[in-house]
Amino acid sequence: MSRATLRFLSRELPFLPGDTVLDCLDRNGVTVAALCHLGNCRVCVLQSVGGEVPDQAQRALHSAARARGVFLGCRCPAREDLEVEPVDLVRTVPGQVQGVEHVGDSVLKLKVSLRDRLKFQAGQVIHLVRPSDGLRRPFVVASLPDEVCLELHVERHPQGMMSTWLAGAQDESVLVQGTVGDCLYMAEPQEPLLLIGSGVGAAAMLGVLRAAVASNHAAPIHVLHCIDPNTGAYCAEEFERLARASGDKVRFLQLTEDRHQEGGGFATAPFDKFPDLHNFRVFLAGDASLVRRWKRKAFSRGANLDKIHLSAFKRFRALARSRPPARSEPL
Repeated sequence: MSRATLRFLSRELPFLPGDTVLDCLDRNGVTVAALCHLGNCRVCVLQSVGGEVPDQAQRALHSAARARGVFLGCRCPAREDLEVEPVDLVRTVPGQVQGVEHVGDSVLKLKVSLRDRLKFQAGQVIHLVRPSDGLRRPFVVASLPDEVCLELHVERHPQGMMSTWLAGAQDESVLVQGTVGDCLYMAEPQEPLLLIGSGVGAAAMLGVLRAAVASNHAAPIHVLHCIDPNTGAYCAEEFERLARASGDKVRFLQLTEDRHQEGGGFATAPFDKFPDLHNFRVFLAGDASLVRRWKRKAFSRGANLDKIHLSAFKRFRALARSRPPARSEPL
């Protein structure tokens, strides 16, 4: 009689009755991060790529992580119909830059085709790698998974190594790695949505909005684009087009920062019209320091932390020539 097996990275691992996924991996010599084995520390997170995960294995995690199949290995029974992999598994797919659109003086819209399938959702993050030297930078995917090319928005800087190269990278080969991030549309059509972004954080907002409109989201969708002086209102036409396509469901508003406003301008102004966010799902995208303040503000207005999705990036800083760019630096 054959033994039941759990699949891990295409390996078939035998398990015993009563095993958790973490037990099975340990018994078969597979080392994954773990600490308490009780579900409290949330260290032993894994991802299901086949089969159903029970609620008990996901209860402590964010709603977007649950939607991606992320679960706690110590709380999930091992089963023969379950296929799992590490959450941080990086897949690399060859690609090619098919289009470079210069939007104003400081934003590029890239179209990147893939030569193999890469699983992602609009609003998530991929890393683009220049094959010649391994230079690597993160970008938000603004396009839907069924589109021919990835749409990426790049803030261009005169001293930015990647953005300067990409400005003239038509037909160049690239490597695409991913995907990461929980800034993605959740199929809860009766939830009102609030999308707030600044700068090229608009890419995440566009991705989520496109997915919501394509899914015929029933509840109102409020989109607030805080106009960064470096990038301007480069994507206003696309937001307005989506608003028209949705009928009266999408309400699009642009905000210009008043630096003399009491309380910090962009840090508070987006929430002036939303005193109560108890029933909202909130998406926040832009500079990391601003997103942190927005998160605190949304929570103070009643938003559930399980329904706050973040896409934050660090703004470009010029680096001394003697110091190589850190991987976390943006473009």
